[in-house]
Amino acid sequence: MEAPIIRIQQIEIENLKNVSWGRINMSKYGKRRFYDGESSVIGLYGQNGSGKTVAIEAFSIVRTMLLGEALPKNFARCIRNGESCASIKVCFYIEEPGVQCLADYQFVWERDGEEKTALKSERLSASVGKDGQWKPRRDLFYCERAEGGLSFAPKYRFEQYAKRPGAGDLLERAAGRALGWNGTGCETGSCLFSGSMQKLLGTEADEELAQLTETLKNYAAEKFTVQKSGCGFAMTVPFSDSNVSLDLYGVNMLPQAQAKALTEAVKALDTVMQSLVPGIGLRLHTVSSGGKESEGMRECRLETVREGSPIPMAQESAGICKMITLILMFAACYHDPSCCAVIDELDCGIYEYLLGELLVLMKNDAKGQLFFTSHNLRPLEVLENDSLTFTTANPKNRYLRPFSVKNTRNTRLCYLRAVVLGGKQENLYEETSLYDISAALRRIRRAFDGTES
Repeated sequence: MEAPIIRIQQIEIENLKNVSWGRINMSKYGKRRFYDGESSVIGLYGQNGSGKTVAIEAFSIVRTMLLGEALPKNFARCIRNGESCASIKVCFYIEEPGVQCLADYQFVWERDGEEKTALKSERLSASVGKDGQWKPRRDLFYCERAEGGLSFAPKYRFEQYAKRPGAGDLLERAAGRALGWNGTGCETGSCLFSGSMQKLLGTEADEELAQLTETLKNYAAEKFTVQKSGCGFAMTVPFSDSNVSLDLYGVNMLPQAQAKALTEAVKALDTVMQSLVPGIGLRLHTVSSGGKESEGMRECRLETVREGSPIPMAQESAGICKMITLILMFAACYHDPSCCAVIDELDCGIYEYLLGELLVLMKNDAKGQLFFTSHNLRPLEVLENDSLTFTTANPKNRYLRPFSVKNTRNTRLCYLRAVVLGGKQENLYEETSLYDISAALRRIRRAFDGTES
């Protein structure tokens, strides 16, 4: 059976950290071109503290929910100060032979005390299209926090579940997961994608809901990756049977078949690496297996090679480690239209000109999706306007598509002019006072000297 094509079309964020409301469209969603065989590259630019990393965090939370994993224990602190709840809504386009689907997944979390959160509502709705005709969108699943637990809809479906042996217990466990009734009161997560609800859907639910949730969960596990700044470098390898996350700095124990496949992949990776960074190669070194090789396992470690000498990744620069991670993520997006890589601070540790060349390659030749944040403005010179989004100084309208600038003009200069002069529908930069900064620096010095009164 041919695997479906899955593409993120839009994400909407409300009351998450410093974003009161914001919406980001992937490149062609506004034109109702959900997938046309081309890549989708979106770069997010803006002032420090203006919501770029919040967008990355939102994508990460969506992935966590789809996988049925627990949200961070301090998630209550991510809800915007002064607000009781936060919500994220994401739209997926799913294409299979002869049929298309637009699926909206939305969840709302509310504070439950000082440090705890609980699910307020969760919704999955879909509109199915065929031969250019789209059916009205309808809810496939909806749950809402009510007194004593969760209420579910469509009501008729869950009334039928309650009559079946074991279904009531599974629903209670799913509700407990969403409301934090698991002993800690902190490890809350999705109700729909929890293990208990998935078990129920796999046996008793209607086929449409079961297939859609399974498709989205597999997508999050195999095709959707998020690289957050300051979280180290993950190396996810898409083997034929599963995706495996490897320790970039240490020794990995792999089955012989996967080790052999990884060896061939690293040879190709070495070719790309030497083209991008002359003088640096890569190799997969087999560590002494201690008898485990006879058990069908192999211990492997990735190393760089400089002038013929191997160097463990733990001794390599952060820029080289990030480059290796990015090449693997780009390789997945290059070939697979369903792969989506979300990367915070893409420009960190990468030479400016090389950054532009990589983005041109992804935009022109790749098939998947790439969403990134950056402070380096080089991509504004090489990407077209439909591949750019700017943050604003207005928390109630945090994300803005480029203003009316022709692709033949230099978007970088137009952006800098808008930052300095303003005059757009939203301010792109919150003015800073160099005088206040200078005075504060002098006070810091006096405080350390003990002369501050």
